[in-house]
Amino acid sequence: MTEVIGNRLIFTNSLWIIAEKGLRFCLGILVVGVVARHLGTELFGQLNFALAVLAIATVVATVGMNRIVPREVVGSISDKSLRSEIVSTVFFLRFSAALSILIFLYFFGIFFVGQNKTLFFLVVASLIFNPFDVIDLHQQGLARVKSVSVIRTLVFICTSLIKLIFVYIDANPLWFFAFVIFEQGLVALVLYLFICVKSGKGFLTFRMFNSRRAAVTLRESWPEIIAGLGGILFMRLDQVMLQFLQGSESVGVYSAAVRISEAWYFFPIAIVSATFPKIIQLREGSRDRYNDALLILFSALVGIAGVAVLFFLMFSDEIIAIVFGAGFSESVLILQVHCLVAVFIFIGSASGSWLAAERKLIWNLHRNLFGLIVNVILNLILIEKYGALGAAIATLISAVCAYYLFDLFSSKLRFMFRIKTQAIMTLGIYGAIRAQKYSYLLKS
Repeated sequence: MTEVIGNRLIFTNSLWIIAEKGLRFCLGILVVGVVARHLGTELFGQLNFALAVLAIATVVATVGMNRIVPREVVGSISDKSLRSEIVSTVFFLRFSAALSILIFLYFFGIFFVGQNKTLFFLVVASLIFNPFDVIDLHQQGLARVKSVSVIRTLVFICTSLIKLIFVYIDANPLWFFAFVIFEQGLVALVLYLFICVKSGKGFLTFRMFNSRRAAVTLRESWPEIIAGLGGILFMRLDQVMLQFLQGSESVGVYSAAVRISEAWYFFPIAIVSATFPKIIQLREGSRDRYNDALLILFSALVGIAGVAVLFFLMFSDEIIAIVFGAGFSESVLILQVHCLVAVFIFIGSASGSWLAAERKLIWNLHRNLFGLIVNVILNLILIEKYGALGAAIATLISAVCAYYLFDLFSSKLRFMFRIKTQAIMTLGIYGAIRAQKYSYLLKS
């Protein structure tokens, strides 16, 4: 059962994550479209500007633990006390980081957010609930994601229905901004109740905080903190720069395309989350199987992305018209460009997990900073000339540079460059052929 990524446990976990995210995708697109029509391009732009800042802050508040926690849990599955120490230590590290960042965002809002500061603060305040995501990471390490998927799905359904009610009663836009903190708080509460029931009230407690573990973990994770910041900046900095260079309306038009383009990212990322604990185990055994598993994974991601890209290129006009309406027609071309980013985001996500498994997270830092530098330069040049479309082009080029071309420049990463090239150039077919070698394990 634990030999390769093609076993039943992996498929079960993948299907649960995909089911949860799939429902969020379908319902989320409906809700986003209705809310966008209700708010209009300018207020929708302000909401997405605040969400972009929140996304950047969230990455820093995770203190680089998103890949480290599942890895450490995998190594301590049979030791509940050790897992409690890991979860509690990371939780309180994240809580301290979230408080510090919120203080910074308060002053950022005062000095740099022109109008509607209250709306901005309502959104970013939800950062305080970020530490509870460590419970999700713990379950990923145990390869038991079903319960968390059900929790997130139920909460999402409830909050989505409430948003639709807000639109129906023509609620004040303030409620849509305030609802962000309510939604995050509800998820945090239910996750906490879940871990208390599943592992006991003392599983997540300050008493289990280990300062030595915190120091050791932070020494490993600091490159991941900066790398994560670099990665999210070149994925979200476009919206922030558009806000300052073009205004809220431009952000609204751009965000409509990005919401569609990124809405389905859950699918391949769920596959990575579900498979990598097993791939880590393979690393300790047969190197050939480990390499084959990586190739199969990357090929699957490229194949999925290729199908989606083709779909968006063919039906972008209809998608934007149905979801957002005529007021967002400028989003069509942006969507056609931005959808191409998916290919490189997916292989970047998978290779980031590979770097964590190989304990080479410093390279994740280097590649993300490289992508960020490319992104900032291109945004400054292209936004002024092409507006929101320029931001989409800048994001695409920077993703190619960071998550594909960068590997070519280092001898330690060329192995990964070869795997990515095989997957991309064969559109995932070569990996599918290799997967046939292990098809007999599906029956195990």
